[in-house]
Amino acid sequence: MAARSHCVRARRARPRGYVPVLQMAFHTVPLSITDWLIATAVSSTLLIGMELAKIVLRVVRPDPYAESVKALAQESRKPSRGEVASRA
Repeated sequence: MAARSHCVRARRARPRGYVPVLQMAFHTVPLSITDWLIATAVSSTLLIGMELAKIVLRVVRPDPYAESVKALAQESRKPSRGEVASRA
């Protein structure tokens, strides 16, 4: 007979979605697939609506700072007067 290892491994607790004791304590019921589909559809409408609003606003009202950011980026690339461009 092989000797047993003296090392005892702790059992990992598995996450459980259905715990009847907690459902009784919190007065909850399991959701059906129809309930999940309704909840997903309702909650995703806000996400889709806000993303569409952002797209429309980008088209209708362009960024007022875009030109100044481009100008700053070009200025940072050019050496200023009297300076020699450094070789990196």
